Amino acid sequence: MKLQLDWASLSPGDFEKLSRELASQVYPHTQFSLHLGHGQKQDGIDIIGFDTETGKNFCIQNKRAQSFSPSDVKNAINEFIGNRYLEISSIFLLTVSCHLQSDEIQLLIHSSKAMLTEKHKINFDCWDQKKMESLLENHYRIVAKYFGKYAASRFCNPEIKRNNFVSVKAVNNYINRELYEFAAKQDGDIFRWHFNERKSYDLKKMLTETAAPNKIIVLADSYEGKSSYLRQVAVEIENYQQEVRFQPIFIEVKDNKAQPIDDILNNQCGDWQSIPLKSIVLFIDGLDEVEADKFNDLAYDIQTFCNNHSAVSKIKKSTKKEILYIVYQI
Repeated sequence: MKLQLDWASLSPGDFEKLSRELASQVYPHTQFSLHLGHGQKQDGIDIIGFDTETGKNFCIQNKRAQSFSPSDVKNAINEFIGNRYLEISSIFLLTVSCHLQSDEIQLLIHSSKAMLTEKHKINFDCWDQKKMESLLENHYRIVAKYFGKYAASRFCNPEIKRNNFVSVKAVNNYINRELYEFAAKQDGDIFRWHFNERKSYDLKKMLTETAAPNKIIVLADSYEGKSSYLRQVAVEIENYQQEVRFQPIFIEVKDNKAQPIDDILNNQCGDWQSIPLKSIVLFIDGLDEVEADKFNDLAYDIQTFCNNHSAVSKIKKSTKKEILYIVYQI
């Protein structure tokens, strides 16, 4: 019998964070953040993001409750309708930590979807405990973080068969490197930023300790060690023995004649799509070495792959600055 998650053990703050991390996995085109602070007028919004597909806001309201009545659903929707973000938003998601499976509430939710679409052009959805649990089945990392490793091992889908994957070898005489955020447009002298203090990032910590974006690109000039850096990070996260065990997959597209990513994975890892995802991190290396006439086709294929497999984090490296535009279009 499948273990039941202990939703009552979550604090309101933890439920809010869980909702944000789960939404980030389901909607990879949107980067979410907490909306304002406690004690401030929040307009019925706890989490807000920008939907790059519609160019409007994605608003989430969280309700940690042991019970939720039809009038509570109406109040939550009316609170959103009456706020100042209504006209500049395209999606409203209500997350509730208890079951909302009564006929009355389900009818109310479906009628509210139609009303919000017709009157306000808002796509409305409601995730109750049942819906969130169905989504969490394939997200071991999130379940382990908020409910514990034991609960995750008993609740989530079976672990990936690790013998399907070839371990990445450690880099000999590795020299540590750091990442810096790259802005598409630099103000003033292009070299001036080299002398200013900037925040650095550790890719391993981003993947294992924070809610990292689903898609990350490592951009640098030739011979600066991008491949070595990615390989070393892959080794380190495979050996990561904290809450979650990660499965890195490292592929070099230059060696595969720009084959579709799915085909490369099937050849390298077997029928990987039939295995439930569990903290997979996919490293795609060698974009800058793909033949020019195949580069656009590969970029399109990566975009399609990301759309179809949004639960997987993809890390790409290239010296081609044009790839930055493609990544943000994914």
